[in-house]
Amino acid sequence: MGKSSALKEWFIEYRIMFGLDEEKYHGALKSAESLKERKIVSEAEWRSMVRLANAGLMLFEKK
Repeated sequence: MGKSSALKEWFIEYRIMFGLDEEKYHGALKSAESLKERKIVSEAEWRSMVRLANAGLMLFEKK
């Protein structure tokens, strides 16, 4: 699996675009950290994942 495909799969798995409640938010961060530690995603991709998770949480809170 390529690095960018891992990020895409993570994005789809957590359905970031629909917003994240706190439980899913923490799961998304934990998953992103695991992908970074296993060197499946780069540091830059991991930072993008954290930003996306933060945005997903904000989307959920606005609903």
